[in-house]
Amino acid sequence: AHLQEKTPYSYSLDGGIDKASWNLEYVQDAPTLDAFSDTNTGVLSWEKMNWLIKMPRAKVTGQIVINDTVMPINALGYSDTNWGELLPFLSRYEWVQFNNSEISIVSGILYKWGRVWRTYVYAIFNNQIIKFEDKTFKLLQRTWGVDKVSSIKMPTKTEFKARSNSYLLRLSFAPQVNDTVSMRISPVLPKTCVVEQVSLCQGVLEHDGKIICRFSGLGFSEYSTKTWKNTPVAL
Repeated sequence: AHLQEKTPYSYSLDGGIDKASWNLEYVQDAPTLDAFSDTNTGVLSWEKMNWLIKMPRAKVTGQIVINDTVMPINALGYSDTNWGELLPFLSRYEWVQFNNSEISIVSGILYKWGRVWRTYVYAIFNNQIIKFEDKTFKLLQRTWGVDKVSSIKMPTKTEFKARSNSYLLRLSFAPQVNDTVSMRISPVLPKTCVVEQVSLCQGVLEHDGKIICRFSGLGFSEYSTKTWKNTPVAL
């Protein structure tokens, strides 16, 4: 794949593998979010990560070709970057992202020792960035199931709420499609894996107790875990 930055607010992405290829243009459509920098997301002092959400929402145009079938693209997209150092054994994360023409939502949940450690939840509405306070995050519902392909236990539905002064966000997401990627670091340790998901996202944004935005549609999510099982994609 090849990425070419044309301006600070746009870039092109093209590439291919086997019988698939893509040629896409991304144009930023919502303000950049600097979620965290040099944050100790692990259990050792040197484990520090960065998360820059360059395009919480982007206008994406171009085409994807699979088996000589051309699919024109004119849709909303997302672009972020993570970098740093982390041992993925005693910490993990969950992420969900949803966009429509009215609202953009990004959420990242970090875990340490199996418990929620820190949350990063944002909504962009009317071009205003709303950052929800970590201490107000509350998990409302969590159901579990086993993925049919990988046989890995994972959440089948998650619902939470978070506040920011006079704003309240309620969001639920339920994976519809899972694609699991794993990586073996040591033969004596379970494989680290990330489940890439297309999820049904639903929720409301309230201001002073009144609903100002109600949303429902497909978004994207990720669930990180560890497993001894074989997965469809392994590194």
